[in-house]
Amino acid sequence: MSSIPAGWYDDGRGAQRWWDGAQWTEHVQPGDAAVAPAAAGSVAPDASVAPDAPERPKSRLWILFVVLGVLAVALIAAAAFLLPRFIVGLLDDPELTGDEAAAAAAVELYDEAWGAEDCDAYLTATTEAFRDGMGLTDCAVFQVQAKAFTDSTDEYELDITNVTRDGESIVVDTIETFDSVLDDEGEPLDEPEPGRVAYRYVVVPAVDGLWAVDALTERR
Repeated sequence: MSSIPAGWYDDGRGAQRWWDGAQWTEHVQPGDAAVAPAAAGSVAPDASVAPDAPERPKSRLWILFVVLGVLAVALIAAAAFLLPRFIVGLLDDPELTGDEAAAAAAVELYDEAWGAEDCDAYLTATTEAFRDGMGLTDCAVFQVQAKAFTDSTDEYELDITNVTRDGESIVVDTIETFDSVLDDEGEPLDEPEPGRVAYRYVVVPAVDGLWAVDALTERR
């Protein structure tokens, strides 16, 4: 509790402000007014000195800047550590050999044949054994199946994820995504339904240096 009695005191700005014994009030008057303590009796030796005004709360905005600075330094350090490793990984990843690239091209041609309803591309991209196993041995049957495929799907994308040699054949793994636009009864869906499937193609040498799809299984 303050020991300074109520009265008019210099507010430090050339005016007198009323101190009610506990805190400053809104009442002010010119600086040449007489000091008039409300309480009788002797005035304390330091009564003529205005009490210190309460300290204003200090801004803590600096804390935010410190935190942001620490985060920025951490991100720069992480980038400096990870980026060289990422670049080295890209450089160490071997490119496809000629046969592997040809096998991957056969898989892509097979995918394009279905999307374009192109029987010639289908025959080039597959072996006779594969066509026999699929039950798609001639263009008439293929055209019917390819038309049904293109009518029921949209935005078909093929992503080759791995290519490895297995003896005389080459294995090509893919992730294939699409939107189904028809239901099981062949009726249009209100909204396309996204689909995703993982396939494994076994590709073998064909004629004229080309490769052809010889087997196709779904990966789980």
